[in-house]
Amino acid sequence: MKGAAQLLFTIRIGFIGDQPASIWKFEGTSPFARPHAANDYNRVQLDARGTTTLTLRDVHGGLFNGFAWSCDA
Repeated sequence: MKGAAQLLFTIRIGFIGDQPASIWKFEGTSPFARPHAANDYNRVQLDARGTTTLTLRDVHGGLFNGFAWSCDA
């Protein structure tokens, strides 16, 4: 589609000092379906600056997107 607008949503997180033991993302989930731990499909790594970014297209209201983390090893 020529000229069609794309709605992009970007979240960037960063940690100064101690970094969490585990970080994971979730995309388009209900409050009840949000993952509570990292796995092979949702685990993310921090870059050399201690940050990570998630960019999503056409995010729908009522669903949750973002990052979660655990400081427990």
